[in-house]
Amino acid sequence: MNGSYKVSPTKKLMMLAGLMVLMAPWMMGADGVCASLRARTGQVNYAKSAKKLFAQGEGQIKAGNFSVARKIFQRLKTKYPFSGFATLAEVSIANSYFKGGQYLQAVDAYKLFSKLHPSHRKTPYCIYQIAFSYYKLRPWNWFLVPSPHEKDASTTKQAIAAFKTFMVRYPKHKKFAEAKKLLDNCTRELVKHEIYVARFYAKRGKYRSVVWRMEHVLKKYPDNSLADEARFKIVDAYLRLQDKKHAQIAFNTLLKKHPKSRYVVRARRKLKGWTKTAKAAPAPKLPSTTTVPTKKDIQKQ
Repeated sequence: MNGSYKVSPTKKLMMLAGLMVLMAPWMMGADGVCASLRARTGQVNYAKSAKKLFAQGEGQIKAGNFSVARKIFQRLKTKYPFSGFATLAEVSIANSYFKGGQYLQAVDAYKLFSKLHPSHRKTPYCIYQIAFSYYKLRPWNWFLVPSPHEKDASTTKQAIAAFKTFMVRYPKHKKFAEAKKLLDNCTRELVKHEIYVARFYAKRGKYRSVVWRMEHVLKKYPDNSLADEARFKIVDAYLRLQDKKHAQIAFNTLLKKHPKSRYVVRARRKLKGWTKTAKAAPAPKLPSTTTVPTKKDIQKQ
């Protein structure tokens, strides 16, 4: 023997196999770390790309290019459907319609978002925007003939309903006070519309319809700022129907509810100067509900 130690080929193979067994967990761990890093990098790039596309869309809205903005937001939703920006893109699409003056399309888009994402942080904003879009659809005073209260009041009614929905759901929202103010504006306009219709009936001698119309509006909007005028018209209509008893009752209500109103003076003057010169007519039978008279009801008069 020369003192050297020789390892047989069989032992070498066994030692190599053992070493590989010992290193296997480390090697697998390294692959796992690499895979994890790749996944995280992919997620970061996904989010960054979605954010970048969202910013481009918002920029187009600011520039007034609303249709271009919508195309960008649609592309974002298609390419990055699992990004939070895809959800926000739905709100931005609705905003693009609103800012472009397409209020009906805005209403549909805001409603869709609210339905699909009822608990999203942007949902209260969308509920408010639904009401505000209807508010924007109201007839305006821009040199229009007839004036707004003489035109169709359907969008004003929709705005009132939508503002009430918002205020009931979100009483502590920062937009609550503004919603209340706009609701009051809508209510006043709607009452003006009803008074206009009552005036139309009065000119044609349809005094029963005047009473019905004013009773209806007072039951639905008892605290509106034009309630005194509505009550005055009831007094006047009863007098023209030769029904001083109900005219006096209506006057007493007017005096109690609006003691300082200028319509109290006018109503008192009418009562004092009342004569039986008007054509006799039976006292109107008021409906038990607040339903507005139908066209058939009016034609019967």
